[in-house]
Amino acid sequence: MSQDFKLWLNGNSLVLASAALSDHQVKDLLNVQLCAYLDTKNNVSAPGDISDWYRHYHATQASLGCVSTVSDSHTASTLKNEPALDVFDTLHRNLSRQLARKWHPKVDTCLNAFVALEGRPAQQALWAECINAMGCSSGARITLECRVLLPDALIVSSELSFCSSEPVVHSAPRRCFENTYVRDVSTYSGTYMVQESVLREISPLLEERLEDLRDQYICPILLPGITHVGNRG
Repeated sequence: MSQDFKLWLNGNSLVLASAALSDHQVKDLLNVQLCAYLDTKNNVSAPGDISDWYRHYHATQASLGCVSTVSDSHTASTLKNEPALDVFDTLHRNLSRQLARKWHPKVDTCLNAFVALEGRPAQQALWAECINAMGCSSGARITLECRVLLPDALIVSSELSFCSSEPVVHSAPRRCFENTYVRDVSTYSGTYMVQESVLREISPLLEERLEDLRDQYICPILLPGITHVGNRG
């Protein structure tokens, strides 16, 4: 099955990049996100209030040419009317609300294929980066994101953060958490507009800053049964 998106792991995020984007565009957008993620991780290392994380993360991206334009955020102390929190289903559902319908089938195919990689190295790498032992009174805080890089300088994003009082192991990815153990659930979904002139100007600086870090945090994910269409040169 041919697919018009390529899937990447970038820090605590899954990123789907449209094949309509050039390799250079994809690299720049991954660099912006990684810079924002690392800067936030270093400056908001123990977010008792996850809004501090989001505020810093979004502001840093804006300073690098990716400005949040439309957003929908929700917070809750506990889950309501749900027996469990399904991490990937929540991210996927909120992403779809912001994504134009024409993109749904191919994005759905990619994300469902990733979820099917249960226990594989790609999921383990994402999971290990999502867990922060700080920021919760007990247990751990899990913070992760899924975003889609689209033509016409548009990014669509879905973010999820919550605390779990259950033991969480870095080497054992989890998809579902029982309601009883979940607290401080926060979701954010929205779009970013890319200021391409700003990005072109800072691109060499981002490349230099991340020269020794890209291989540690960014890698493509190959999905069984899907032939990815390569990005333009």
